[in-house]
Amino acid sequence: MSAPGPHVFLLVIKLGVRFTEEERNSVQWIQENFGKEALLRTIILFTHTDLLKGTSLKEYIKKSHYLPKIVDSCGGRYHSVNNEDRNNQHQITELLQKMNALGENGIMHYTPEMFRTIQTEITGKGGMKKPNIIHILSITILIGVIFLGTQQWNKEDKLKNEIQHLEKKVEQLIRMIEDSKQEEKQLRNELSLIEEYEKNQKNKLEEIEHEEMQLRKNISQNEEDKKNQKNKLKATEKEEKQLKDKLPQTDQEEVWLDNELQSKEELQQLQKKLQQEENDYQLEQQLLQKEEERIQQKHKLLDKKKETFELTKKLLKLNQEKHQIKNELVQKEQEKQELQNKIQQKEHENKNLEKELEQEKNEKEQLENKLSEYKQTLH
Repeated sequence: MSAPGPHVFLLVIKLGVRFTEEERNSVQWIQENFGKEALLRTIILFTHTDLLKGTSLKEYIKKSHYLPKIVDSCGGRYHSVNNEDRNNQHQITELLQKMNALGENGIMHYTPEMFRTIQTEITGKGGMKKPNIIHILSITILIGVIFLGTQQWNKEDKLKNEIQHLEKKVEQLIRMIEDSKQEEKQLRNELSLIEEYEKNQKNKLEEIEHEEMQLRKNISQNEEDKKNQKNKLKATEKEEKQLKDKLPQTDQEEVWLDNELQSKEELQQLQKKLQQEENDYQLEQQLLQKEEERIQQKHKLLDKKKETFELTKKLLKLNQEKHQIKNELVQKEQEKQELQNKIQQKEHENKNLEKELEQEKNEKEQLENKLSEYKQTLH
């Protein structure tokens, strides 16, 4: 017996025919020559269930005098096949599943050490009993077939698991690609919004610069008007001074006329005095008028200064707003560059994911082909 030893002992019993004494003693023979460990790994295979003619296998076993004891000795493990239904692969698959379940329940291979232990005990009792050679060959061949079938089943099951794993991985990659494309689309939308905002800010900046230019023209015009007002104010003050200079002379003449009243020409001088007073009155009126003009010019000058101050203040505010917009444009340009870098990175990731997806699909196709070859070999 070669390592690691058989995984399952398959006891084949043909239904619909007479149950021979040798078949009745087969379980006892297995226990005597392979030990109780062999029975723990034994499954009874009932063949030709098509010969039962409508009777269920469970009912057939129950009615038999020998089969219930044999089935119980093997732990109630049995399987049946319909020899007429040779294309039914499900009955073979189900048998392999039952054999595989033994390993999943913690029952390991029947090892050569177990067999040697039993043989040592048998040797001490007079040696192994010799059953029918055909029976031995049948059991040996079936053990080999089941051992190979179990290996084949394990390979098929492993390939199916690998294919399922690859399918999950392909689905995951597809989801990752879809998520990445959705994120890329969102980034492009954000980039479009930033570009639109940047365009609006540039238009606003042009408007501000145009308004700033107009304000500078207004300020220059105000400065020119202010200069003209100052010149007018100086001229007015000069005229006012000249009028004031004339007034003292008139006062002196008035004193002189008073002294001359005592002379003979008092009447004539008085008339001159009256004329002079009238002239003085006119000069005072002119002086008052000039004073009013000077005050008005000062008010105009103050208004121009105030207007210039407001324009300067507005210009300063526009400069601040202009500076702020430029800073925002620089910031948006940086965000735009970052988004473009992210988009390029996403495109690169998408290409890598698509390559990986293609590789996984190729690997899945190879495994499916390999699985198909194994199934053809199994059939």
